[in-house]
Amino acid sequence: MRSDPEGDPITYNAFFLQPWMSFDAPSRTLTVTPGGTTGRTYDAVVHVATPSGGSDVMIAHFRVCPSGGCSQPGRARWAGAVEGDFGAGPNPTRGRFSIATPRVGGEVGELAIFDLSGRRVAVMRGPAGSRLEWDATGHPEGMYFYRLHVGSYRSEGKVVHVR
Repeated sequence: MRSDPEGDPITYNAFFLQPWMSFDAPSRTLTVTPGGTTGRTYDAVVHVATPSGGSDVMIAHFRVCPSGGCSQPGRARWAGAVEGDFGAGPNPTRGRFSIATPRVGGEVGELAIFDLSGRRVAVMRGPAGSRLEWDATGHPEGMYFYRLHVGSYRSEGKVVHVR
């Protein structure tokens, strides 16, 4: 799909690519060739956005295996579809913004909100598998960045607060 339901064009970008990874935005293709340190897991983030502020993120995990293979295969998933949940939103928000955390046994999820200068303005914590919610009431209108952290899972994005 190259546009959203409102007809806005969608842009695609990739971040945190290793030298042996490449991303072709027009074809929406992430290519991984052999490289990296054996036994280490690497993440690549593909971000999709519309001019009106809609966005989603896919985090692809790549584990570099020895020639005999790995005991656990790599996986990729949309951050907005964590175990059947509906991801982050609403975005833009007039008050509350929430995001689903993946179910990771024994872990605590942390959602940190940052203003454009990089200053952390809020942090919420809760059990993995729950939704974490930021109440933007009382914060100035504008764009904020969020960072979700649960065990080795990471997700980052933007949220717009309007009144």
